[in-house]
Amino acid sequence: MIARTLNNGIVTIESAGETGDSVFENIPDPENVRNVIFKQVDIDKEADSTRDADALAAALRDRLPPPGETSSPKQRLEELEALHADGLVSDEEFEQKRQEILGDL
Repeated sequence: MIARTLNNGIVTIESAGETGDSVFENIPDPENVRNVIFKQVDIDKEADSTRDADALAAALRDRLPPPGETSSPKQRLEELEALHADGLVSDEEFEQKRQEILGDL
């Protein structure tokens, strides 16, 4: 009864880990604690998303020529072969793009 009067409560953190749920009792302002935890989870997800986007952009920068710079057919074929070797382009996509590049000769 005193805990309720002081706005204390229980905070349970659900986890898929080996230890399962963590229960914390007699926590002051448990709703605020809950909000802080959820906000931190959202911040972490956003950081992961930004990190993934940055990694993708860096990978594309390494593969693509700078804007305004055109690649020779030989360079385009080499880039296409590298993408295919890395498994980023399927056999069908590789052959289709290869024919397109050869058609530009």
